[in-house]
Amino acid sequence: SASGSALKELEELEELLRLLDFYEVRYTLNLGIARGLDYYTGMVFEIYEAGGRQGKLGAQSQICGGGSYRLAALFGGGEVASTGFAFGFDRLVEMFSPEKEGEDLRRSKVVVVPIRERTATVGGDRDGEVLKTAIKIASRLREFVPTYLDVMGRNVGAQMSYANSTAASFAVLVGREEVREGKVTLKNLETGEQESRSVRQAISLLSSSLSSPSRRNT
Repeated sequence: SASGSALKELEELEELLRLLDFYEVRYTLNLGIARGLDYYTGMVFEIYEAGGRQGKLGAQSQICGGGSYRLAALFGGGEVASTGFAFGFDRLVEMFSPEKEGEDLRRSKVVVVPIRERTATVGGDRDGEVLKTAIKIASRLREFVPTYLDVMGRNVGAQMSYANSTAASFAVLVGREEVREGKVTLKNLETGEQESRSVRQAISLLSSSLSSPSRRNT
């Protein structure tokens, strides 16, 4: 029924907003925005440079736009729900250009590994708390180092294989026991050594080890 369909869409919107909150993404919900009415069939979004008019891009601060659509059928496929987006390349180049000539922007990588017994949402179950904690840690780490977080519910072995394939320096493992104790398991992927640390200690250690000099001095 129409009411049932509307309720399902509302629940999906609520789940999306919960995820944005857990990722600590600053957002504004605009139910009147319209992008490509003949193209998009669901949620649409736009991404702006932090700082708005006070940022590097000034008034032209939008760097990305996208949304959900079902276009596979146009090319002979089925009704496949998809999501796509596009960045403005010139704006990204301007936004990420070094503040000073010769500034070192090289950084290492970290992989956050949520240990879940099943695919979880960010709801109230125990695996949901694991995912919620992993999201918050990844958001903090992304302030100073490229950080990957599994969102496909893969097992630990698959996630660690991915971490090694990306040449990441560290993996941060988050499971139910770690969540209960307020700790994480920090594994050095270059030496194989691992240790248990509080979340604050782990973030501080990774910040001092991996962030660029310019970030550490800010």
